[in-house]
Amino acid sequence: MAAQHVVDEVELMALKELAETDAEEVDGANRDMAADLMALLRRLADLDGAGHPLSSDDLSWAEDLEGDAAQSAENMAAMAEDMLRGAAVLEARPGEDQAAAAELRRQAAQARARAADAGRVAAAARRLREKEMRRLAALDHVVDPSVLEFLLRRAAVAGGMGHASPAEVAAAERVEEEMATLRLRLIVAAMDFAERPGEKALVAALRRQADKAKATLETVDAFRESMQRYQAAGGGEPGNARM
Repeated sequence: MAAQHVVDEVELMALKELAETDAEEVDGANRDMAADLMALLRRLADLDGAGHPLSSDDLSWAEDLEGDAAQSAENMAAMAEDMLRGAAVLEARPGEDQAAAAELRRQAAQARARAADAGRVAAAARRLREKEMRRLAALDHVVDPSVLEFLLRRAAVAGGMGHASPAEVAAAERVEEEMATLRLRLIVAAMDFAERPGEKALVAALRRQADKAKATLETVDAFRESMQRYQAAGGGEPGNARM
């Protein structure tokens, strides 16, 4: 039994209008998208081969790109299927313009090719992200030990009645932001790898690093509390006292 191609009249009309779009405009948009996706693949390859850890900004970019590219691949594949269904309906109807059906099939081939390209971008971004997560899992320290030592010392000094310079307060805030982001990344990565066979050691390492990030966040909290106690005791605004 032949497969049925169900397309409502509103959708079919939209597809016929798409088929009537100027071919050069369609092909130009297709070339631009292909070039953009290839540029993304090149940047991912450059980051992968750079020989040094990703910056936090580069990792965030790769994370966002992975999701965006995967969604783009899904959308383009769905668009191609819609075009093919529309073409099949037009081809089965007596009196319909078969040139429109042929054009829909041509555009569907382009959409499928771009869906494949977007899928490759998503896969490359995922590999880069996972490579960085494996590197982070193997680190001895997820935060600079000197920064952690400073926070611990400042939180404990004089029974918590110490003070800090503006630069020290800003440093603590940066550590807090970085550790909160890192901890979330490590937790998500651990959940992801936990679904794969043979990754128990990696999952355990990622969870240990997430615990270290959490401990650092707790140290930042202790530092902040010490500054609040200093302020409540009449020491002024944290960061305004002189060293």
